[in-house]
Parts: sequence; C-alpha cells; structure tokens
Amino acid sequence: MLADQATSGGAPLTPVQPCWNLAEESAAHHRYQANRERRLARDNRVAAANLLAAEHIACRSIPARELEHSPFSHTREIAEVIPHYQSGTVAGARIIFKPVLGLDAAWMRHAIGCHRAIFERLGEPGTYFPEDPTLVAGADVRVEDHRDHIEVVVTSKQDVSRAVALARAKDLVHAQTATRD
Repeated sequence: MLADQATSGGAPLTPVQPCWNLAEESAAHHRYQANRERRLARDNRVAAANLLAAEHIACRSIPARELEHSPFSHTREIAEVIPHYQSGTVAGARIIFKPVLGLDAAWMRHAIGCHRAIFERLGEPGTYFPEDPTLVAGADVRVEDHRDHIEVVVTSKQDVSRAVALARAKDLVHAQTATRD
C-alpha cells in the first residue's frame, strides 16, 4: 500500500481513510442531512410558535390602532429627553412624558412589551418603528410612575444599542419641535 510508504519516524504522514462503498456513503450522508434539516425545521417551528404565543399574550387588550404605531410616536406628549447615567457613564435615555389622561406606567409597560414582542418575532429588524428607542437589540426598559408623569428609561449593556436608543430618543424631541410653527 502506497500510504504505508510515506512515514516519519514510523508514523504515517497522512491519516489513512478507509475506502468505503461510495454509494452507501453518499446515501448515509443524504439521510443524515435530511434528518438534520427536519430537526432544524421542527426547532424553528417550535421557536416561531413560542414567539407568536409570547406576542399574543403581550399584545392582548392593546387596541388595533395602537398596534399601528409606537407609543413614542406621540411626540407632542414627550416633555423631555435626557441622557440616563449609571456610575457617571451614559447608559441610555430617560424619556419623560407629560401628563396624559389614561396614561400610566402599567399601560406604557404593556404597550412597550407588546411592541417588543412583535419586534422579537420579526427578528429585531431596524425597520420596525425605527423611531422607538426601546426597539434596539439588548435594550432594558424600565417605566417609572411619578405623581404627575411617567418616565421611560432605556438602557443597554451594548455600546451601539445604547447610542442608538439615546439618538432615537433625542430625535423624538427634535421631531416635536420641528413640527411646531
């Protein structure tokens, strides 16, 4: 055998591969690939069903009209946007809403949770309500209830997401002032 002649210190230079029956090897490979594809498809269907179920739960009782836009599209109701600091470093944005009849922290949490569930089901596309500072990868959203207003605090451990959330939040105020004449 030729492979036995190429040695170094008695050990073969290249590992020897058995010469299996090519047809049998090819059929086994195709069966393996088909089983793998079926397993991946099943896992994807389960994941999709879980995302749809999470969206359904998160969006229950949200009126259809509110699903058509982000809570942050109500720019005239935003009093102020300020950077949110943690340990002296900008960690995200703080969006302060003016008092609005019926707007409380529970409603805002519910609406944000719904839109985040849709965002995740869609695969977190940047095109889904691109003005919404809560719809960035890795965002941590907290809604604080104050006596006369609510505040939404968006933070992230990811530098890019943190910067995008803050820029989007600042754009909300710019959009508000740009529409005033």
